[in-house]
Amino acid sequence: MDNGRRVLYHPRYVEGFRDALAEASADLAAVRSELARVLGELARVTAALRELQAASLARQQAHAELVGLHRERALRLAERTERDPALPLN
Repeated sequence: MDNGRRVLYHPRYVEGFRDALAEASADLAAVRSELARVLGELARVTAALRELQAASLARQQAHAELVGLHRERALRLAERTERDPALPLN
């Protein structure tokens, strides 16, 4: 089988290397599959986080608007209330 040439690697060594390479290739396929699953999950979680951030921002803006409306109402109420001239301003 050596055809007059010196054998550098024993056939069992080459077979073992080939088997290890096939196993590593299968492992790589499994890792890639898991990576795709995790990336999909990350995309879903990121989308949910963005929705939550948008809802939180909308709530904050609504609260700020409500505080402004309460202040405005208090000012209008104060403007309509008659002041007793006999009382000090403070």
